[in-house]
Amino acid sequence: MSKNGSDDNKNKTGTNDNTSTNDNKVNKIHNYLFGWMMSEPDNVVSVMKNVIPKEVSQKLDFSTVKRANGVISNENLTESQVDALFEVEYKSGDVTKEVEKALVDFLVEHKSYLDKNSVLQTFIYFAMILAEQLKKGGKKFTRIIPVVFHHGDKPVPEKYKHLSCIFDGNSCFDAFTPKFSPVYIDLNEMQREDIKGNDKYKITMLTMKYSHKHVKDYHKDMDIILNNLSVSVQDAHFKKYIGVVIFYAYYVRKGNVEEQNRIVELGHRLGCDVRGKTMSLMELIADYEVEQMQQESYAKGEKKGKKENALKMAGKMKDRGYPKDVILELTELTEEDIDQL
Repeated sequence: MSKNGSDDNKNKTGTNDNTSTNDNKVNKIHNYLFGWMMSEPDNVVSVMKNVIPKEVSQKLDFSTVKRANGVISNENLTESQVDALFEVEYKSGDVTKEVEKALVDFLVEHKSYLDKNSVLQTFIYFAMILAEQLKKGGKKFTRIIPVVFHHGDKPVPEKYKHLSCIFDGNSCFDAFTPKFSPVYIDLNEMQREDIKGNDKYKITMLTMKYSHKHVKDYHKDMDIILNNLSVSVQDAHFKKYIGVVIFYAYYVRKGNVEEQNRIVELGHRLGCDVRGKTMSLMELIADYEVEQMQQESYAKGEKKGKKENALKMAGKMKDRGYPKDVILELTELTEEDIDQL
């Protein structure tokens, strides 16, 4: 059995997509864009309000949303997946003595093939969280809302969105099959007008939706997506986000020089100079990886001084070969600090 758990993970040529170095780099750039968007609480709230069923979301207090730290990590992810786990409290009127908050797990997968095991991976992680709570006494079990974003070349068949898909079609065993169905967001099926929420959420989803190689004139889609943002782009932080989107669009069109040139022109109009910065893929994903390292450190209970954490991050980045100027920018340390590592 492969790392992904099934021969379904092989593409038409019979090779596994995740064994390709280039595919892994592309997956990282997808993860980076989604991770950047989900790093801001307002964006997370926007996602939750628009993907969680209304009958559930109306019971949640979105002002309490935060990263879920200290929760068992999802070790079943592949190179083509990334997840983000958040906790949110119930509204005061819906609080019970047993449970006061829910967990929302976002799993994002970027696959050029259909994989019925994605729902199984989500179920296993769901069970792992509950098993960990059982070990701690089993007096409080947290509600978990699993959300899967599918970003692939093909729409996901309805049957692949339910745990029953991993078994054969013999219905006499249905009574023994867990009825588990995550909230499934398939970007293939979503139309532009279906994507609601704040600007960053809509831009991220649409930019990923149209990023596949088979989509022609990607720069035109990008132009439409970013067409009405001239006012917002004047905000420095928002402009940085748009820069990330432009870099993403530029990278996923690698090999199509004409498309890349059009994306560069679009970037110039929005004040984002793609080629004016010597930003390689490694540099582009560096701050995303630093964020991941910081979250891992926090989850392990490492609450040390700011500089000490920055030095630790810088050491890891230096070991991985990141350029000094990138380390300096992302850790805010001095050259002397870096040289002494």
